[in-house]
Amino acid sequence: MAPRAVWSATDDGTLIATLGDQKANGWMTSNSSWHSDAWVAAEKALEDSEKASGGAKKTASSCHHRWTNLKKEWNIVRTLRGMSGSGWDQEKGVVTASDDVWDKLLEAHPNYRKWCTASFPHYDLMDDLVNGTVATGQTAFHPSAAPPPTTNTATQHDTQPVSDGDDDNHEETPAALSPTPLKRRVSALENDLSASSRKRKKISPAAEGISSMASAIAHLGDRLGGPVSASPERRREAIQLIIKDGELDSDDEADAFQLIRQDSRIADTVLATTPKAKQSRYIRVELSNTRAGN
Repeated sequence: MAPRAVWSATDDGTLIATLGDQKANGWMTSNSSWHSDAWVAAEKALEDSEKASGGAKKTASSCHHRWTNLKKEWNIVRTLRGMSGSGWDQEKGVVTASDDVWDKLLEAHPNYRKWCTASFPHYDLMDDLVNGTVATGQTAFHPSAAPPPTTNTATQHDTQPVSDGDDDNHEETPAALSPTPLKRRVSALENDLSASSRKRKKISPAAEGISSMASAIAHLGDRLGGPVSASPERRREAIQLIIKDGELDSDDEADAFQLIRQDSRIADTVLATTPKAKQSRYIRVELSNTRAGN
């Protein structure tokens, strides 16, 4: 059997941080998957990490595999944190609960036993990156609830590195369970953009014309018999075009990327606008209206 990649807590942190950067750069798709560029970047970030962790070289494929397992574990820990009678030790990164709560939980879900002591040190980083992309219910999870379907997931984070093959123990995942609603941390920029959208009362004539053009472009594919490409691809192309043109400063670029990720019509308008001077003017109008809350 070919050697497998081995993952330490440090390696996991590097992977998660790299994907956070890739999300900011627009490489996370609308359905919370990742473009291949993100996995290439992760492989590069983890280059030579096997010298410390052991195991095989970490490839784009093994990074993808590890992320899938981390996401499953995050969802389990998220559910356990939300169950009645549980707590969270921030310093140790472990779920806390009384013996009585654990006993009831393990009676219904014996495969959760490791979480009585196992840590998940990167919970906050994962929560910032993933929160809002995993479907869950709205009621509290009680330890005696019926067990969900089983699926594969990764194992310990405490002391020993894990390999890509350590997810073969068929631990239950809580996709069908419902944690108590938690306060979700949202970036300041996303909060500002959301609030601005709700508060818009008037739009300048120039912006109104541009908005109409964006709407027309958004429906152009239907009139031609189908869209030219999927929204994620159009967003990616628009972001690459803005970077290539170099007309915006770094702050405006970052804000423009956020707008494009939130509304594919903006990406369509950017791709359809020439010359680049008009394209840059359109982006600045959108940014100005967003920042002003118009």
